[in-house]
Amino acid sequence: MDKALPPLDEITHVVWIQTAFFGDSVLTTAAFSWIAAHFPHWKQTLITTPFGQHLLQGHPHLHHVEVLNKKIPIWKEFPRIRRAMPLGKTLVLQPHRSARSSALARYLGFPTVTYEETQFSWLATVRVPRVMVLHEAYRIGLLLEPLGAKREDILALQPSLQAPSAIPDQSQLTDFFQASAGRKKIGIAPGSVWATKRWPVESFRMLTRELLQRGADVILIGGKEEAPLAQEILRDLPQGSNSHILDATGGSLPDMRWLFSRLDLVISNDSAPIHVASAFQVPTIGIFGATVSSMGFGPLAKGSRVVELGDLPCRPCGTHGAHICPLGHFRCMKILGVPIVLKAVSPFL
Repeated sequence: MDKALPPLDEITHVVWIQTAFFGDSVLTTAAFSWIAAHFPHWKQTLITTPFGQHLLQGHPHLHHVEVLNKKIPIWKEFPRIRRAMPLGKTLVLQPHRSARSSALARYLGFPTVTYEETQFSWLATVRVPRVMVLHEAYRIGLLLEPLGAKREDILALQPSLQAPSAIPDQSQLTDFFQASAGRKKIGIAPGSVWATKRWPVESFRMLTRELLQRGADVILIGGKEEAPLAQEILRDLPQGSNSHILDATGGSLPDMRWLFSRLDLVISNDSAPIHVASAFQVPTIGIFGATVSSMGFGPLAKGSRVVELGDLPCRPCGTHGAHICPLGHFRCMKILGVPIVLKAVSPFL
């Protein structure tokens, strides 16, 4: 049986444990805003990954961001994190459902709210059901129900990020945007940790050429891991189009925030750029292959669309996709042709 939380008027700090992929940290920002609006005196701390720290450092609703380094043994990392935690009456909200996160919440020793489906959820003070039909941003918001949040308020939450006020140091990036005044700026994110989530690079290359021919400027987005994909897309560009396409892969996360806030459209696989775009209210075309948008990770920005094949019985083939197609044919992405995606993009052009 769940225990009672301390009186809400006695709480001074909230600690979020969200050490999943950094896209999940972005989606958690939707819940930050509810706490900021209803309990403005509470100071919010986020425990996240190094990527999450770089992306959310300076968020207006966060008092502190702490990194959990998963490469360091927990008996060394947990005491360091405990020493960094705030003094006062503290509540832990744990959207990350891993055993490590549950162990960390227990080690911190504060009352904790998590899901019934969390590993070792019996360690928590209060558990709530994780309603699978909801988007992940709203599922995270369910942790607010024990604090008095109404379901209709949760379903109105939106993730948010703040763009740096200063222009990034990359003169290449700023010069490109200055030169592209008056043209649609479309970000293309061709990567994903999971190979079966990636639309074939040849398809991205063909789509890019179509966008350039239709008068759009294209910015290739991703980390340094996506740089080889960007080079494949840039290969053998039509004459005269080099000035209208920019490889921004490998840039810093503050620069990426600046970049996303200035895009007119993002085209992305089922990966973190979808959620970053949602946080900046940038319309997004989400391309889903091994996974399905009904899992709750589609784009939330107004005007966004999802492109996926709904008649393949093998979809989804896993929660996160896989590194290779389990059946060997990869039809979910190979059959998803450029004309299908271009049709979804066309209204924005």
